[in-house]
Amino acid sequence: AEYVLGKTLYRLGLYQASLNFFDRVVKAGPDHRYFRATCKWLYYLSRKISGDPGLLEKIAQFKPNECPAEFRSELAFLVGQYHYKKGAVNKALSYLKRVKPGSQYFPKAKFLEGICYVRKDQPAPAVKTFKVLLRATLESDTVSEDLRYFNELANLSMARVFYSTGQFDKAAKYYDKIPLESSLWLDALFEAAAEADELATI
Repeated sequence: AEYVLGKTLYRLGLYQASLNFFDRVVKAGPDHRYFRATCKWLYYLSRKISGDPGLLEKIAQFKPNECPAEFRSELAFLVGQYHYKKGAVNKALSYLKRVKPGSQYFPKAKFLEGICYVRKDQPAPAVKTFKVLLRATLESDTVSEDLRYFNELANLSMARVFYSTGQFDKAAKYYDKIPLESSLWLDALFEAAAEADELATI
């Protein structure tokens, strides 16, 4: 009854009420008859009430193999994002790495993965991850606004990593890749100018 009510309320557009019933299933755990079936409905809800921390916490109760294969990349990203926000960087990485290249969440997952390595003070894997993100944005058949933005974000992130490790020539190279029309251009200009000032004092 809880599971059916959750589905019914979702279809009526009553998403928060739907979540309340699915929450009962999640709390019952894997022994509940409809525990696995609930996973995909939480995924659907994540698209309707995105960013809800309570919803992400519920999704985080599922292991990847407990969810339908077609949702696993998206759910891996959502759970990785959830653990990142909680400060559990290593756990976040373990989920973000499961996002498949074909997924629409792949660029977001790679960016967040790179940031996780930055937070762990590991510049080498951070750079490697941002390079994967750059390749993904350049090799795509369609260049959407999202991909263009993540391409610029990857370049800016690479510049920041190289700047933080004192590799100023490489940092300048990536700062220069941010186009004038980009929303990140002012950030790149300001940081590149700060880099130039620092070099002048050396």
